[in-house]
Amino acid sequence: MVEVVQKLSEKILAAIQTGNLQTVDSLSSSDAVFVHMGVCLDKKR
Repeated sequence: MVEVVQKLSEKILAAIQTGNLQTVDSLSSSDAVFVHMGVCLDKKR
């Protein structure tokens, strides 16, 4: 389970660093606000 969370964290961090949040689109519903480690990805914007 720790490995799964670590891989997801790495994927989210890479998406934030590159500014390509489409790579993590599948992690939340179309109008969700996804919060991970203090970072908010608001898909409504």
